[in-house]
Amino acid sequence: MTGNYKMGFYVVEDSVMASQMNNPTPGGDGNYPSGNITNYYHRNILRKIVDGFWGQNVISGNISAGNTYINTFSFEPDPLWNISNVSVVAFIYDNNSSTREIIQAVKKDL
Repeated sequence: MTGNYKMGFYVVEDSVMASQMNNPTPGGDGNYPSGNITNYYHRNILRKIVDGFWGQNVISGNISAGNTYINTFSFEPDPLWNISNVSVVAFIYDNNSSTREIIQAVKKDL
């Protein structure tokens, strides 16, 4: 494959309990609660983007199956996060394509 590949590295936190305001949609599920839900579990909240929104350049040109790219990222978790629910998401995408197609992704718990 040939392209201009970049790597994104995002930090997410799962199962964060907070309020959520729901508004019923016309023709929607009448069993779905509406109004302010005070104990709503939010899933996989983006907490931090490491190394910029668009990530960093990994490789330009040809890549082949089995190629390895190694890089080290670091960040300081916010003390308000529940670290046992924090994960990192790393992904490689083709920056040349109009859709910025993701080629590979992985999510790992801390």
